[in-house]
Amino acid sequence: MSETVVDTEEYVGLLIRAGEFDSTKWPAGMEQGAVLLARIRGIEQLCREEHGVWDWELLPPDLQDEYDCVCLDLSRLRDEFFPPGPNIPAEEFFAQLEAERAETAKWVTR
Repeated sequence: MSETVVDTEEYVGLLIRAGEFDSTKWPAGMEQGAVLLARIRGIEQLCREEHGVWDWELLPPDLQDEYDCVCLDLSRLRDEFFPPGPNIPAEEFFAQLEAERAETAKWVTR
């Protein structure tokens, strides 16, 4: 049986994508991320229930503000534990992104 190893930052990304609200599954010190994520998904669900679709524009202004603040808090939590790298010029960023896509395409077509 093969193993897949992910670092903590990747693991947190997976928790967010999976919608994991159980704080015991979050890394030590990041447990608040589960609470923030639950509120984010809760607001999205309220919108779906009321309008049949998730659309930030359909939220009342107070929920738009809350949603934005909670998303920002989650981003800040992630940045606190996984500081972003140094700023790079946009040209360099997009060149790196294109190189990564090309590398991924090689693996997908094999």
